[in-house]
Amino acid sequence: MDPKNPFYSYLNNSLSEKEKNRLDVFFERESLRIKEWDPESMGNKDAVSDKIWGRILKNGKIEQKATHLRTIPLEFAAVVLLLIFAGLYILIDRSDSRGRSQEIWKEYHTVAGQRSTITLPDGSTVILNSASMLSHPRDFQGSTRRVKLEGEAFFEISHDKDRPFIVVSGQFVTQVLGTEFNVKSYPDERASVSVKSGKVLVQQGGKAIESGLNEVILYPNESAYIDANDGGLTKDKADLKEDLAWISGEIYLNEMSLDDLSKILERTYAVKVGFQIPELKQCRISGKLGRMNISQIMEVISNTMGLDYTMSNRRISITGKACKTSSKPEAYVNQ
Repeated sequence: MDPKNPFYSYLNNSLSEKEKNRLDVFFERESLRIKEWDPESMGNKDAVSDKIWGRILKNGKIEQKATHLRTIPLEFAAVVLLLIFAGLYILIDRSDSRGRSQEIWKEYHTVAGQRSTITLPDGSTVILNSASMLSHPRDFQGSTRRVKLEGEAFFEISHDKDRPFIVVSGQFVTQVLGTEFNVKSYPDERASVSVKSGKVLVQQGGKAIESGLNEVILYPNESAYIDANDGGLTKDKADLKEDLAWISGEIYLNEMSLDDLSKILERTYAVKVGFQIPELKQCRISGKLGRMNISQIMEVISNTMGLDYTMSNRRISITGKACKTSSKPEAYVNQ
């Protein structure tokens, strides 16, 4: 990225406190928005950023029609445009690694703090969560509709009895004809598939595990995940309110460790969370976090757990001697 780009300066801690505060306010507002991107205008996010910034420098001015841009100085216009337009970007014309006659694939990426809705060639809809990637053929051909997922997404699949829809995602291969379901497959987090409607076949990817199942059929309100003890595929009742909360910007905390919560906060709010005392990662919290900004969420965590924190340049440091826990979940929702 061009060092003259103000986003580069932000990441390298070389902006004034006033300038950083302006960008932090923008980050907070944009973290609650859901965006789509015009495939005809996409590109690598760093290249898009540098290109926008270069044009602004060349032109020397921008038209200030939008009210929320009038308080943002010229040097931050590139950042605003980048974050609005580069939340989801697409890499097009990627050949299928399986060598299927140079089949053309589209690849969608969301960055931390962004979610987006994607329409597939068959009319199916995908809501892609933060820090995720979805790829699919430019046109579904042949006897199946196959996509690849890294991260998390909610699928609403158009029914086609002759062409199963297949999601390949880390430890799972999920196959449906037409239904609504959620797939979660982030690195270092428990992978799961939850079904809202219809019927889903879930197969365990990779080498079969002798001690557990490697294939299950899920019906509405059921989920599957990899058992931590035997590594097998396990079927259980789903908590759809909890599993799908991310779509509306909520987080359900069911005895969740601060370590697991920090991963969610990092991808949802584009922050970096650290613990001065490693043992604090195992503190657990219950309740619900609504559509809050990151400052409000950290206040809830701090007050509930009896911990302290500092936040600067979207880097959060959590400290404290011990953490309080509660056996009764409490809800904290920003109305």
